Amino acid sequence: MKAGQAPRSIGLMVEWLHSGLQNRARGFESHSDLQIKTAHAGSIPAEASIEYLNCWLYHKFMRSNSSKKEAAIKLRSRGLSYSEIDKRISVPKSTLAYWLKDVCISEQIKQDNITKAKSIWAKNISDFNRKRSKEYFKNREETLQNYAKKVAKLSDRELWWLGMGLYLGEGEKLEKHKIRFVNSDPAIVAIMMSFFTKCCGIEVNKFQARIHCYNNQNYDNILKFWSRLTKIKPDKFWKPQIVESKNKSHKLENGTLHLTVSDSKLNLKIHGWMQGIKFQFMPM
Repeated sequence: MKAGQAPRSIGLMVEWLHSGLQNRARGFESHSDLQIKTAHAGSIPAEASIEYLNCWLYHKFMRSNSSKKEAAIKLRSRGLSYSEIDKRISVPKSTLAYWLKDVCISEQIKQDNITKAKSIWAKNISDFNRKRSKEYFKNREETLQNYAKKVAKLSDRELWWLGMGLYLGEGEKLEKHKIRFVNSDPAIVAIMMSFFTKCCGIEVNKFQARIHCYNNQNYDNILKFWSRLTKIKPDKFWKPQIVESKNKSHKLENGTLHLTVSDSKLNLKIHGWMQGIKFQFMPM
């Protein structure tokens, strides 16, 4: 083995250390008192240097392990887990299990450890769910934006189909002299206003509207919101229908808007369009 080269096995380590001892040592430790005794000049016999090495290694590591074992017992008695003890004194869990197999822990400490473990577990689950939720919504928003960019500007014909589809689902169908559309979604209301004005030829001043909301909502602000969105003047809004409520928060922040146009011809036109669409799917 070359000088300074690290050994790769226990046997080589002994040989390596023994070689160094032969060059430096003048005596060896006995098993009894570990005192370095003066030896006669000359080389140390192989048996003596091996004994010296074994004795030195044994007492060095035994002293170190004894100190760590005492520390491990104290930490375990305080209720620390093997992982926590390992972090503090760097002893493998397998060794700790052997050292601490007879160490008793009080029931209170056991209960405290269970409570602590549950708390850590709950926090880890909460952190994981929060991280996963954040990633989910981020990916969802990116996907939504990608799909949104693929939607080209609607033509008048496409707007007609969209408006008729919404009216088939949400529009008033029993009236014979007027049309009425009710919704709480500002985007849907904006689409229908565009449909009525562009595809049906209705002027904005022909509309009348009514707001349905709760008594603990600010009606004036709601009126301004719908008037600005639809371009319908505030004096074209009928008296609102206000419902009593004890709930301080409402999902319908701006209530519900009812749009009405009194026009018999328009009523016939839209109902005729609806029949034409229905006939394609369920002929009479």
